[in-house]
This record gives sequence, C-alpha cells and structure tokens, in this order.
Amino acid sequence: MPKKHEVAEARERPMYGLEVHADKVYKFQSFRWREAIMQFLNCLWTERFQPNDTLRLTVLSGEAEICSAMQADINLSFHRMRRTWESTGVFPCQNFPAQICEPGDILWATAQGHETESALARFAKNRSFKVLVLRFPDCPHVREFALWDQGSLHILNRGAIDSLPR
Repeated sequence: MPKKHEVAEARERPMYGLEVHADKVYKFQSFRWREAIMQFLNCLWTERFQPNDTLRLTVLSGEAEICSAMQADINLSFHRMRRTWESTGVFPCQNFPAQICEPGDILWATAQGHETESALARFAKNRSFKVLVLRFPDCPHVREFALWDQGSLHILNRGAIDSLPR
C-alpha cells in the first residue's frame, strides 16, 4: 500500500508517457502520443540524433501508477550508422483486453527499411487503427511489441499479442 506522501508526489509530478531522445529530449503526456510519434519521425527525417547517433522513442506505462505490476517501458531505437531498428524494454505483467479489436483495427509491420516509418506514420495519423504490432526479426532483445490506443498509449503484453485476431 503506497504511503500518502508517495501518492501526493505522484500527483504533483508532470505525467509523461512518451519521450523522444534526439538532439534533445522531448517529453509528451500520454494522451499526446500521436504528436510524440510524429516528433520522432520528424527527428528521423531531419537527422536530429543524439550524439551517439541513436534516435529513441520511449513509451512509458504506469508513469502515474504506484503499482509496479503496470509499470513497463518499450524503447524503439533507430541507429543511424548501421541503418537498423532495435527494440528493448520491459512488458507489463497485466494483460489488456485486446479481444475488443477486429482484424481491420490492427496494423502489422516488420522493422525493416522504411516499413517501420510508414507503419508509425499510419498508426499516428489513421484513427481507425487501434493496435500497432512491430516485429523485429533481427533484434536480440524484444522480437515484437504492440502499442494499443485507448485514448493514451498502452503496451500490450506478450500474451495479448498472441491473442490478437489476424
């Protein structure tokens, strides 16, 4: 059970759900996830990278929660020198009810070449897509993850990805 001062501190802190790590760090509240994805793509297309030549989009889950079962984060990284995509992160323990999705609500993409950029742009701009599943066949860390739009952006756990209609 969280202490009163922990709950008060959590309410006072600005709640950020997404961060774009580029030439500087851009922070976005959870409900502004579409804007965060477009900022990430803008930084990619204009080559505004961190000093280590990596551009990273971090999706944070449970930023206002004290409950650790909901806390998760996923990093989507593009490495400029290698021209490769990579994914790392921690998945949530709880399962979101992905069964509310129809096959047409889901955008599937493989992180190769420009397909990732196209999928991110389509997901951010086309409100008919509820879930974006990105697969990373060459990544040793996270092989796939899914982002779920429910007003703010959530990370689906691995069990929920397997249950998505195809």
